[in-house]
Amino acid sequence: GSLWLYWQTFTPACEAQDLMLANRAPISGAFEQADGTLSAVATVKFPSEAFETDTAKHYATNGNPIALPSKEAKSAFDACFGR
Repeated sequence: GSLWLYWQTFTPACEAQDLMLANRAPISGAFEQADGTLSAVATVKFPSEAFETDTAKHYATNGNPIALPSKEAKSAFDACFGR
């Protein structure tokens, strides 16, 4: 099987110092190809989901860095927002 990766880009939220932007951080994805390289990066969209058009909602992912078990990831996120 192939390995699929997805991630959210928090750079705009960090630059703006805006936690609401973090809720809507763009989701990207790529998959491992037969030669071990990653495919072209694709933007992940869910057109029929309300969070795509309602800015009061957040993307439903488990990629929230605050919830990651990695202390380094949480520390990096906290540093971004001056916590």
